[in-house]
Amino acid sequence: MSASAIDELMQNWAARDDAADPPFANHKDLYATIDATSLGHIPWQSFEVSYNQPIPLGDTVPWKRTPYKVFFRDPRLVLQRQPANPDFKDDIDYVDLIAQLPKCMGATFVPAILGSDKTTVSVATGQNEYYPLYISNGLVHNNVRRAHGDSVTLIGFLAIWLRTELPDREPADSSEFRTFRRNLFHGSVRHILVLAAGNDRTRGHPIR
Repeated sequence: MSASAIDELMQNWAARDDAADPPFANHKDLYATIDATSLGHIPWQSFEVSYNQPIPLGDTVPWKRTPYKVFFRDPRLVLQRQPANPDFKDDIDYVDLIAQLPKCMGATFVPAILGSDKTTVSVATGQNEYYPLYISNGLVHNNVRRAHGDSVTLIGFLAIWLRTELPDREPADSSEFRTFRRNLFHGSVRHILVLAAGNDRTRGHPIR
C-alpha cells in the first residue's frame, strides 16, 4: 500500500463517527512503529562518503567530486539476533572458556566475521557499483554457516567506484586512485562498525 493510500485510510478511519481512533496518525507514524519493533526487520540506514583532500585547480576527475552513498544495517543488532535464533540451538557453542571465568558471570565472547562478495550483485543486476557486506558470528558451527540462512546476514552495500568510469587520460592503476578505492572500501566498513558501537568521536570518515 502506498504512503498516500495509508494516509487516506487513516483519515477515513478517523472520520467515522462510530470508530475508535485510528491506530496510526499517517504513513510516517506507521513506518516509525515498524522500524521501532524489536522483533523482525532491522531498519536500513545510510551515510555518504567523499574524497576530502585538496583538489588542484583544473582537476576534474569525477571520483574526487562525487559523493558515494553507503547503505547498512546495525551489525550489533544483527549479532544479537543470530545467537538468539532457536534454529541454531544444536549447532552453536554458547559457552566458551571466557564464559567459564567467574569475573565474566557467564558472558560469552562472540567473534564477528565480516565478508564481501561483489559477484552477488554483479550476477543479479549486471553491474557491481555496490559490494554487499555480510556478517556472521564465530559461535555457529561451520555446517550452519555454509548453509547460509540467518547465520550469514546481509548488513550493507558498499559503494565502489568502477575503473571503467575513469577518464581516458587517467590510468586505472595510478597510486592515487588505488589508494582512494582502498580507503573508500575500508573507511566505509570502519564507519559502519563505529556507528554500531555508538562512538561519537568519529563522526567524520575521511576518504583519501
